[in-house]
Amino acid sequence: ANTDENQRKFLHLIQGLQQTGIRKVHFLTHSMGVQTLLHAFSSSSSGERGPVSRCFQLVDPVFGTDDDDNNDNDQQQQQLLICKSITLLNPDFPLEAFVNHAFRSIRCICNQITVVGNRKDQ
Repeated sequence: ANTDENQRKFLHLIQGLQQTGIRKVHFLTHSMGVQTLLHAFSSSSSGERGPVSRCFQLVDPVFGTDDDDNNDNDQQQQQLLICKSITLLNPDFPLEAFVNHAFRSIRCICNQITVVGNRKDQ
């Protein structure tokens, strides 16, 4: 399966969680699974959030949530998921791409991001 197909399937999973009433999620992924997760949350080159990211509430690094988006009504905001944590275990992902792009894509929806590396995990 290609990365775009994986992104569509991941979006379908996330929408299914929303439809069942689940609101808080944690992500834990290992090695190449990090590539799939980060691609799913990737933003466009202009910085616009992708379809998976738009299923989640925005977070503000200081105050917790983004209250500046007055276009969303309360009901719509209540249906958005809350990403409580993202844990990347021994990520198989280029450091420069993570720092320059991928981190921003996930940081806008999650305050708690942990990267765990182990040189012996190959």
